[in-house]
Amino acid sequence: MPWGLRKPPVSKSRFANLACSFAIESAEMVAVAPGSLLPALGCVEYNALTASGFSLRFPNASEASAIHALEAASYPEDEAASLPKIQSRLEAALPYFIALYDKTGGLVGFVNGTRCFGKVLTHESMAAHESGGESLCVHSVVIRQEDRRKGLARKLMRCYVQLMGLYDASLQHILLIAKAPLLHFYRSCGFTVEGLSSVVHGKDSWFDMSLDLATIRRTRVAAPSFTTAPGSSLPALGCVEHDALTAGGFSLRFPNATEATALHELEVASYPEDERVSLAKLQYRLEKAPGYTIGLYDEMGGLAGFVNGLRCSGRVLTHEVMATHVPDGESAYVSSVVIRREERGKGLARKLFLCYIKLMSLYDPSLQHVLLISKAPLLRFYRSCGFTVEGLSSVELGKDSWFQMSMDLADVRQQASMVLQVDAFTDEAYSGNSCAVVFTHRNGDEEWMQSLANEMNLAETSFLERRDASELKADGQRLNGSHDGASLFHLRWFTPATELDLCGHATLGAAHALWEEGLSPRGQPIHFKTESGILTASRRQWAPPTPPPLAHTDTQASSSSAAPSEWIELDFPATPPNFYVSLPAPSWGEDMMRLLEDGLGVGREAFVYVNRSIYDAFVEVDSSRVCLLDIKPDFRVLKHMDAHLRGVIVTSKATPHLVAKTGQNVHFFSRFFAPQSGIDEDPVTGSAHCSLAPYWCDKLGQSCLLGYQASARGGCVGVEMGGADPVMGGHRVKLMGKAVTVMKGTLL
Repeated sequence: MPWGLRKPPVSKSRFANLACSFAIESAEMVAVAPGSLLPALGCVEYNALTASGFSLRFPNASEASAIHALEAASYPEDEAASLPKIQSRLEAALPYFIALYDKTGGLVGFVNGTRCFGKVLTHESMAAHESGGESLCVHSVVIRQEDRRKGLARKLMRCYVQLMGLYDASLQHILLIAKAPLLHFYRSCGFTVEGLSSVVHGKDSWFDMSLDLATIRRTRVAAPSFTTAPGSSLPALGCVEHDALTAGGFSLRFPNATEATALHELEVASYPEDERVSLAKLQYRLEKAPGYTIGLYDEMGGLAGFVNGLRCSGRVLTHEVMATHVPDGESAYVSSVVIRREERGKGLARKLFLCYIKLMSLYDPSLQHVLLISKAPLLRFYRSCGFTVEGLSSVELGKDSWFQMSMDLADVRQQASMVLQVDAFTDEAYSGNSCAVVFTHRNGDEEWMQSLANEMNLAETSFLERRDASELKADGQRLNGSHDGASLFHLRWFTPATELDLCGHATLGAAHALWEEGLSPRGQPIHFKTESGILTASRRQWAPPTPPPLAHTDTQASSSSAAPSEWIELDFPATPPNFYVSLPAPSWGEDMMRLLEDGLGVGREAFVYVNRSIYDAFVEVDSSRVCLLDIKPDFRVLKHMDAHLRGVIVTSKATPHLVAKTGQNVHFFSRFFAPQSGIDEDPVTGSAHCSLAPYWCDKLGQSCLLGYQASARGGCVGVEMGGADPVMGGHRVKLMGKAVTVMKGTLL
């Protein structure tokens, strides 16, 4: 599948020579010589590519033919850049041309662009390189055939964007034009749709997209570190315990020196006189080791507990080692873990201590161990937090014996995470569509997420990380209605083979898991930051609409509505199946119609409607000619569909026969096949209903319907047309479903 755009001819005569150097962090200058490696970009995507054996560099002029061959293999003839154009860009705009290479030095892909003036692309602005232009026009994003669908295009494009952020501040914007099927890809790289482009190129419409480099520069400056200043909040730790505490109304921060007395009073109330830390020692630790004491505070700001310690040398605790803070010591010594009396017995001590350990793991790698001493009654508690008993301690403190315990932070940095398996679009276990839900991205490690999704071997696995809701305003994201108090999570979906831009049932499962595990307030919506923009999940009382009787003899239908019950509502973008105004479209033609006939095993005389959405082919079949339940696809044929397509939606209006066979009194039925995405038949596909909803609501003249996806597991999806989508210019759709948790565990 070609990942990219094609622009009109570039006039070589209008190229200007460039000074091939740029500034990093305002001081360091890096030469951009042909064949030179890119600088270390410090982003997750760059690290992932280099860790996998890939390299990124500025190509040599001698590589023009190889680059052109890959260009020609990736784009239609009327869109592919000519060899002279490639040569011109390598000569005059080298800093804006990067290439990806495998371990053997083979060319895997490339991105190239030219600078221009203004924020709106035209044929003229795209045709020449203007070295002083405030914007950059991206011409091509290409990955060779055998390496597609592995996430490399997204990583490469994000590296390119990060590199552009290193150039001088006069480069302010990145611009491109894209066809509809690639809008979601570029949005996942940070671009915003500005509207239809005035550029005419081929038969299809193009959209203007842009990215503000000021956002990239702010992110790069703010990302690397966090403050441990007294009074400052802890960073987002990305662990279940931190999420649970904050969802419960607690906050965690580094205490001020003025809180020493309050800390000491809680210490005195919690330990025997011969074990407690003195006020002077607490003051010393707050002053000398402020990053090693954290406080837990309730909604009123009251001190609910704390953990305190310091850094030390060695791995064996002694009185001398425990007395002095050594800033560059390889170990952290924990002195106190305290929860006020009225909050005990609620699991707060364990959550707080695990947050402390997670915090320690975020410090520099030279901090290798966490050490403590414990009496026998508390050994079980500390072992539950991951500590190991090393033996009796030489420390004498009071009358009882003490045991030394330790934890290796290398293990914490690869710590276990909770995972749930959820059945979505059903209220009964072992039906609907299953997904796994994981509460971490492991710092954006795409290789780990893909490997885990493959290991889970479910249709989709959702990966969640909490984000600050203020990011919504900072990013200028659209929200429907007022959702004060709503949580924000970054959500990514992976199949066993690839990452997805949108997945309905795995979003439903993720929302269910967050509410069930207490990681988001049950009475508030959840916002998900995704590759398809902001998606919202809410809990609502909903009664599915009852379809009218299908026939005089219809005993399944009823004029009465079901009693309202709690459903999860998802707010998604509608993707109507009207991509082509008339069919057969030239880009599909007879070959695609034959493929659908052969792949579905259904003659075209049974096709009521054939088209496509952004994601999928869409076919309504005539239920008087073929029963939807009897369709037996040839998945080997369907695998050869258009590479831009995810799968095939096949649908039929409700009939007495279908209602009787399935026992489901609904308005429409559907099935979904996606063998080229690694899923022969998906049990219940939420995102497919983003196409089914506008189609059937328009055809049946109703705004709210109930559908049933008639797979072996099966599941019901309620649909309701929403308002206009100001970003994409279309509409929103609300999907309603239920979910149940069927399994919980931990990932090691």
